[in-house]
Amino acid sequence: MKLTTAELALLLGLTTRRVNQLAEEGLVVRLGHGEFDGPQSIQRYVEHASNRGKDKETQIDKEREEARLKKEQADTQELKNAKLRKELLPVEEVSRVWSEQVSSIRSGLLAVVSRTRQRMSLSPEDALILDEEIRDAMTKLADGVDIYDADLGDLEEGDGDPSPASENQSVRMDGKGNSPT
Repeated sequence: MKLTTAELALLLGLTTRRVNQLAEEGLVVRLGHGEFDGPQSIQRYVEHASNRGKDKETQIDKEREEARLKKEQADTQELKNAKLRKELLPVEEVSRVWSEQVSSIRSGLLAVVSRTRQRMSLSPEDALILDEEIRDAMTKLADGVDIYDADLGDLEEGDGDPSPASENQSVRMDGKGNSPT
């Protein structure tokens, strides 16, 4: 089926000038001056357009991979620079120091009962209760339980009135201990 340049341009949604350019590129089949093989030309143009879309997708994928690689390289360089500036510590050293700190804190907390028993003349029963509470709090901390939330649950089961001392306490966010409000 023969089509004129104008008819083919209309079917493809192009200008007549673009149809002539496609003919020069061999993407549409010219039969003669201003005449084209309609089915063959449309088939070639559709194939060209779909390949162009695939090429764009391939290009986009390639650009994404290049960007990902550049980011990984930048991250690697950032880590190397931080290591050179001695901003990073070996995991083993951090683990050892934390282990020492936790052991020291544990020992100090467990010694609270014997120190306060002598200073406050606690009965053996009171000392046992204090020891159990300290051990319970340490266990909850080791298990990742928020001891403050756990204590609120205990409050709800009781008479609902917090002690006056707990009303005047707050927890500092900087980890430097409690202070009265």
